[in-house]
Amino acid sequence: VVNSLLSDALSTGDNYSTVACRWLRKNEDIWRAWVPDPSQCFPQFGLFDLRSQSFVTDRKNLGPADTVECRACPAGLKSQRFADNSGVTHICQVCEPGSYQSTSAATSCIPCPSGEYEDQPGQQQCHRCEAGKYQDQLGQSDCKACPVGTTSLGRGAAEIEDCGCHAGSIKMVAGSNNCTKCSEEGMACPFHSTVDVLRSQISPLGDDFQPRVLEGFYSAEVAARSIFKCRSTSHCPGGAPAHCAGGRRGIPCSLCPKGQTWLQGRCQDCPVSFPILWCLMFAVVLGGLVLLYHATKQFVSARANLVDGFGMVCQVFWELGQTMAVISQMTIDWPEEAQDILAFAKFLIFDMDDFGLRCLLPGFRTASCYAFIAMCFPVVCLWLLLVWRVSQFWKEEWRWKFSRTASLMGQVLMTEFSTISNLALVPFMCYSHPNGMHSLLKHPDVICGQEQHTFMLVIGIMLLVVGVLFFLVGCAYATIMLPAWTAQRRIWKVQMFQFLINRFRHDSWWYEVPLLTRGRRYAECDPFLG
Repeated sequence: VVNSLLSDALSTGDNYSTVACRWLRKNEDIWRAWVPDPSQCFPQFGLFDLRSQSFVTDRKNLGPADTVECRACPAGLKSQRFADNSGVTHICQVCEPGSYQSTSAATSCIPCPSGEYEDQPGQQQCHRCEAGKYQDQLGQSDCKACPVGTTSLGRGAAEIEDCGCHAGSIKMVAGSNNCTKCSEEGMACPFHSTVDVLRSQISPLGDDFQPRVLEGFYSAEVAARSIFKCRSTSHCPGGAPAHCAGGRRGIPCSLCPKGQTWLQGRCQDCPVSFPILWCLMFAVVLGGLVLLYHATKQFVSARANLVDGFGMVCQVFWELGQTMAVISQMTIDWPEEAQDILAFAKFLIFDMDDFGLRCLLPGFRTASCYAFIAMCFPVVCLWLLLVWRVSQFWKEEWRWKFSRTASLMGQVLMTEFSTISNLALVPFMCYSHPNGMHSLLKHPDVICGQEQHTFMLVIGIMLLVVGVLFFLVGCAYATIMLPAWTAQRRIWKVQMFQFLINRFRHDSWWYEVPLLTRGRRYAECDPFLG
């Protein structure tokens, strides 16, 4: 350029100003790029119109050069390359919905992270998803709603797994979004409860969000939402399904495993001596009945001797123990001091679960054990009849009389009348579970209406009809007829019902029947108070 100017000055002889002016007119395409352009902005900047005090997105309608300048793009905008006929420049463009920019002089916008959204353009930050919504993708302008029946713990849920069942409901199938209502009784279901957490008792959200079975209730492993109420709170500590105390199992924590029995507060292996003791006890009872036949008086006397008085006292204490045992079966929280006494009294009403009966009958179901106990009474009667029949082949002085044998049978049935009444009513005493099912109050593992219960009902009805009603009606009839039989000197009939009048004066011979009904009434109170 300089050489060109000097050559022109020498050849024309013009002054330097004229030469320079002539060069400018001829070479505008060269020097035009040397002139600063206020509308040519670099990255991180954008066109700013001083007249409107705003950023513009093109160079149309721009005013004089002194009304345009480049400014750094503020937060919420990005610097973007722009080309037109005037060349390349940069403009400030607002961030689109779903993105943000929190700093100035930025060349790009940042997509909203998962768990957040932005529905307006040109924002400096995104908003967290509201409770009940989630967003698992980047750069979104809205959040997705949680599936029906679920919600999120708070704001900012970033995946669908953050949506959990509402408090009071539980997800039964992993991977599904179906929530099922929890039992209103016996089960705690906080937010985000799942059956997997219920079984493992480990929640990723912490202990406060851990579903559990409440103390005193039980649920099976395969049907964790079906809640059973335990008869004894100490047997069911709660927590995970199928969790029982002391090694118990079954519904609801009512049985020890096969080959074990309840000893010292937990299930233990059956001692070897238990079956032997049971067999020995049966032998003692059957042998004692034979001795009792010979110990009883052959005729009724107006005055009681010392043996009679001692027998009456023993019978009173026996009946007191039976009454206490019947009362102990009511669902009442007895003081600890009374529990040991009541537990021993249960032996008097053949409540043998705490005395190792299942050690004698391993593998027997509850209904079979119930039938075994119920059969003890007819077996005793058959035993006495067998001894009577065999005795007919003995010497005459050792032969049993049928009338006295019948009286001894009546004495046994009368002594155990409260026991028989209570035992007969066992299948009729059901209590309800939160899941709508019913169990026997005495045997919670037996579900009312199912096969075992039906079998027990048949046994119970037979006991009730024969051992309770028939016996009571027979005693009442005999009480009415005794004066006539005595007057007619039908001594053998009087001897058959001697057990009814042995304890009373002759003017109160009828009083045993009201005492019998008392035992039945105690047994009938159990279903109502239970």
